[in-house]
Amino acid sequence: MKSLRNEMILASAGSGKTYRLTNRFVHLLALGVPPERIIALTFTRKAAAEFLDEILKKLARAASSQTVARELKEQLDLETFDSRRALELLRLVIDRLHLLTLGTLDSFFHRILACFPAEFGLGTRFEVMSPVEEREARSRVFAQIFCNRQVEAAFSEAFSRATFGNEEKSLQRLLDDFVENHHATFLRQPDGDRWGAEATIWPDGVPWLGEDASFADACHNLRGASNNLGLDQAALKMWHGLIDQFEAFAPDRSNTKPKATLFERVVESYPLARKGGPITLKMGRKEYPIAPALCNSLVILVHHYLHCFISPNLERTRGIHQLLDLYEQSYNQQIRRAGKLGFEDIQMLLNGSLIPTQHRHQLSLDGGEGRLHVDYRLDGQFDHWLLDEFQDTSNGQWQVIANLIDEVLQDPSGQRSLFYVGDVKQAIFGWRGGDAALFNDIRDHYNSLRPDCIASEQMQDSRRSGPALMESINRIFGNFELLRDFFPNHPEFVERWEANWADHTTHHQNRRDYVELLTLTEDEDSDEDPRERRFAAIAGLVAELAPHERHLSCAILVRANDRALALADVIRSLTNVPVTVESDAFIGSDHPVATSFLSLLQSAAHPGDSAAWKHVLMTPAFSAHPWQDHEQLQRQVSREILTMVHDSGFGAALESWVVRLKNGGFSPDAFALRRIEQLRQITQDFDEKGNRSIADFIRHAEDVSSRETPADGVVQIMTIHKSKGLGFDVVILADFESKTNSALSNLGQVSLVAHQSGAGLHREIDWVLAMPPKDVCNLDPTLLEARRTLEMNRAYEELAVLYVALTRAKFATHIVCSHPKGDLKGSARDLVIAALAPSQEPLHTRTLGGEPTHVLYAAGDPHWHEAQTQRAVPQPAPPSISPVLQRRRFPPLHRALPSSSSEDNSSHALETRFFFSRTARDAANYGTKLHAIFEQISWTEDLPDGSLHERIRTLIDENDPSQTLLRDEILEALRAPDVLALFQRANFGHQPILWREKRFEIILNGAWVSGTFDRVVLTSDQAWIFDFKTNRVSTPSEIARASESYQPQLSVYRQALSRLAAIPLENIEARLIFTKPAVVV
Repeated sequence: MKSLRNEMILASAGSGKTYRLTNRFVHLLALGVPPERIIALTFTRKAAAEFLDEILKKLARAASSQTVARELKEQLDLETFDSRRALELLRLVIDRLHLLTLGTLDSFFHRILACFPAEFGLGTRFEVMSPVEEREARSRVFAQIFCNRQVEAAFSEAFSRATFGNEEKSLQRLLDDFVENHHATFLRQPDGDRWGAEATIWPDGVPWLGEDASFADACHNLRGASNNLGLDQAALKMWHGLIDQFEAFAPDRSNTKPKATLFERVVESYPLARKGGPITLKMGRKEYPIAPALCNSLVILVHHYLHCFISPNLERTRGIHQLLDLYEQSYNQQIRRAGKLGFEDIQMLLNGSLIPTQHRHQLSLDGGEGRLHVDYRLDGQFDHWLLDEFQDTSNGQWQVIANLIDEVLQDPSGQRSLFYVGDVKQAIFGWRGGDAALFNDIRDHYNSLRPDCIASEQMQDSRRSGPALMESINRIFGNFELLRDFFPNHPEFVERWEANWADHTTHHQNRRDYVELLTLTEDEDSDEDPRERRFAAIAGLVAELAPHERHLSCAILVRANDRALALADVIRSLTNVPVTVESDAFIGSDHPVATSFLSLLQSAAHPGDSAAWKHVLMTPAFSAHPWQDHEQLQRQVSREILTMVHDSGFGAALESWVVRLKNGGFSPDAFALRRIEQLRQITQDFDEKGNRSIADFIRHAEDVSSRETPADGVVQIMTIHKSKGLGFDVVILADFESKTNSALSNLGQVSLVAHQSGAGLHREIDWVLAMPPKDVCNLDPTLLEARRTLEMNRAYEELAVLYVALTRAKFATHIVCSHPKGDLKGSARDLVIAALAPSQEPLHTRTLGGEPTHVLYAAGDPHWHEAQTQRAVPQPAPPSISPVLQRRRFPPLHRALPSSSSEDNSSHALETRFFFSRTARDAANYGTKLHAIFEQISWTEDLPDGSLHERIRTLIDENDPSQTLLRDEILEALRAPDVLALFQRANFGHQPILWREKRFEIILNGAWVSGTFDRVVLTSDQAWIFDFKTNRVSTPSEIARASESYQPQLSVYRQALSRLAAIPLENIEARLIFTKPAVVV
């Protein structure tokens, strides 16, 4: 076999990295390499499955066609290759599927540990925990810590040091944060002498590390010198105020930097003052020279300021280490020694971080007498390494495979090879340990040892996107002068980006595609959330594109899951376009079967939990049971459940509960059946552990999640991070207005900086510190350098996130954002606008979702989808089982809004243009405010005489014109005797019970129904439901039609109240209150 070169492929987004990887694999097979001698690793199971699938398809196509075989022969530069050879290779791969190593890095690490458990200090059996089980294990460790008084005392001391006395915060949340955010850093650098250690951070020392005894003298000196500075009265006051501010700082308290201008000027003058001055300080309207002798006193004050801010952070850092050390000891004792490992544990075991120094034999250790031969045995299995998405590899992961790769790269025969692919422009997982610098460092390191050891190639020809899309990408990310303007403090960051950039081209030069930049101008006089207006416009855009009708894949990209959920709600309320959120669905809390089962278990374990028991009573299982003897029923059911769980496990209890529900009339749909099956799997997995704790099972069930597979044509809303590696026909970038050049804006005071020393492949953490505020860091060169490095890395990652978002589309990208108010200052939005539409002048305006939007940039063909409609072949959609796609047999009831009424009683449908109009949203907001005010009114008898109107006025903002209209409408309604009577207790007998804005969930006729009662009055045997309506009706016929449209809703309310309050249906009245005409119907 001829010698193979090692290659590093920098593959830009959509340029075909999977194509290159599979070609490499097939090339190796064609050269006679046994498939089991090739190892191919990536980061997700999905990517690994696609990799194998593409290999099989490529060989199958070549085996079926001599033409395809010849094309593949040319692509791979093979001397001989035909369909017969392709068929032979296909058979070979299929026959040896069980021997292939095509998977994820995590699965490979698990395989190593499973093969050599004894060498790493494990028994023959160990278990890899799921993320849910890891969270449960962490909770058990915390519980055990607080059960041991000696350990708890040490832990509490460490916690106090770590939080610097801020124990008023949530203990559980802070503990989880410490472990989630800092445990991996602790494992990489467990040495306490590296955490908050002055001598390590400042080996040459700094003058402000200790308390300066001369601080009091300096303050006295500065006060005394005020008479010699020629200060006027205003300046004198500022001068003494400055000294007071410095004296207020103390290292044992939480300090806050003053906002005084003079203080900031002194701090800014510190570098010059430290050199001896002189300096000039502006106080009031005059500038005053400060002599060198006084400069020295000011320097002492600034040193005191630094000491008071940095000393607590040093102490806090040491406390965090002490806390993590105690946690690690308990975790290792309780969890790892019991044979339970997380994926992070496996990685740390393999690179030696979890093994005491005297017992370390990790794969990456240099040769020596004590070295085990694990790596030699592994090295004997693989000759060719293929690594995907390498820019996301962490330093810890690299340390596991480094020695194996080293053997390959230094093999003199030329019969072994490394082929790794990635794109540092898409390095967006630094926050979870990804080290993009490794990508180039590996090449540079081995090329320094042997020239041309690793060849590099850049791929920038997109096989995903069209010419208009590529032009916009080049304008944004290839404009280095613009990037330098946006990142003036980090020229090295732009150099790093430029070194990995080549202008993008496209494989589809004739493709019809489209790019559009849309902005919405914020109305400063409006109380409406600008994001709601933007989301409404996006809903209108989605309706216009109609991807479900045109059979187009469509993704809407946002920065966070909570925004994805909010946007999905808006699209569902304003359109009929099916939409799903690509985030984890928690099985234990997103379906009534699951929630009712957990309530059943909770009420059995804790009979005093009345809410859980009432939830159980509202289910079909007990819907017909009289409430009068519910205590006896609860005792009986609890006894049955507890016995069943103890004797047979949670699986048996679940089956019993499902039977009860069905016997009560519950008929599960497809989605319910799937959730029931998933619950069965959860109970089976839990029962296999032998645990019978109901509390543990409930926590476990609430944590288990799954991800639904979207049906064809469904719009997918997902975070930008989840979209990485995916492609869609059309992409809407909906939420990306974060700062790119102020990357530390969200760093809290306990955010740790793990400073690394060394270069290339030999970096390690040399110190750890809870970073002080930016203005403090600016005064210390060591901290300033550390912060600038962190800022640069975060800014690079923010730019990479934007690049990923804008390279997902095949045919169209629509960018929707707010219109800038002034200069373009540094957000991702500003960068896009500066690159595509620097004048900010609209090309034209169009209305989307009832919102006027400015088109600042448009390129390509806006009718691109017409060609795609022609190519689309409608396929029968599979039955949808997603709750967001399938209508319930009885839709959930919400507080009635104008949009819920209609003259058509059967459908309650309004014209689509109404839902897209501002009128609809304004009406909804108006109704919501009206309900909120009525909710605050109980009975007139509880108010002083004549004070009802005054009570209304206290709930209204008199300066808001829309609220004054609301006030007038409510007061006018209350002047009507029939309306006022609803708020008078005397009209409802003796001691009536009042509900206001009472939410409910209940089963009616086999369907789960949810809703809200506006106002309910209850007596022992009678009830009244009052529902407020803001419909603009005036004539008797209009009132009658509106009333008729609400009768189905009121009927459901009466049935629900009858069940909830155990009052006969015939004894419940339901009335509508139309506030504008002040009519009760």
